[in-house]
Amino acid sequence: MLHDALARVGAEGGAVLAECLHAAYDATLRPHQDPFTRRVVAAAIWAAPSRADFLARLGSHREGVEAAVVEMAARMETALRDVHALLHEAGVLGAEPLPLPERGD
Repeated sequence: MLHDALARVGAEGGAVLAECLHAAYDATLRPHQDPFTRRVVAAAIWAAPSRADFLARLGSHREGVEAAVVEMAARMETALRDVHALLHEAGVLGAEPLPLPERGD
């Protein structure tokens, strides 16, 4: 979920942080959780700071922070792909590795 959320924050320049978090949650964890957990997560996402406040807390130079978020998401994607490949080779994932978005490079 974190990778998905960071990728959305970095890729969608004007996106609202809560919308990025909600979309990432819906795409990753929501289908696997019970209704009570879904409500708790929805409340936590509702309490998220604005995108501007979030980025300001990460650093004072907005463009540099946005670039760092994009780079962090790319590095996480590489690590996730490696872990998925390892788990697939070990037979833990079954017949097919978990789908990840296509690489942007």
